[in-house]
Amino acid sequence: ELLEQMGLEVDCAENGEQAVGYIKQQSPDLVLMDIQMPVMDGYEATQQIRALPGRGDLTIYAMTANALVGDADKSVRAGMNGHISKPIDPEELYQILNEELDSSPGEPAEAEDQCPSCGSRLEGGAVLCVNCGYHVELGRKFSTELS
Repeated sequence: ELLEQMGLEVDCAENGEQAVGYIKQQSPDLVLMDIQMPVMDGYEATQQIRALPGRGDLTIYAMTANALVGDADKSVRAGMNGHISKPIDPEELYQILNEELDSSPGEPAEAEDQCPSCGSRLEGGAVLCVNCGYHVELGRKFSTELS
């Protein structure tokens, strides 16, 4: 819901196996991968996605309630780009999405100086307003896997 409020297109998979199947068929700009899923966990799903042709550089972030020392390292070792702990800090999520979606391959969005929603200044070509969460339309797809 938070991602949709930001104007992102969101697709969900119910388990890791479905996530892998989805990625075989679609080309999202970014995946938020839940670690604890039925059928196939997020670590295994990420490893299978990384093995798919043309998916080696897909941005994948772990999303998990696990916040123990070493969990973030385990996510990176499994092939993920980073780790977001639950409960989700919206400001942290906005910052990550700004950085990752702004650097995704594809046509760059036209830079806007002000957020069309709240009028706040968008710094450095930001695509997400950190004040209100508005997503400046990129014409790109965003995928998420949340439990």
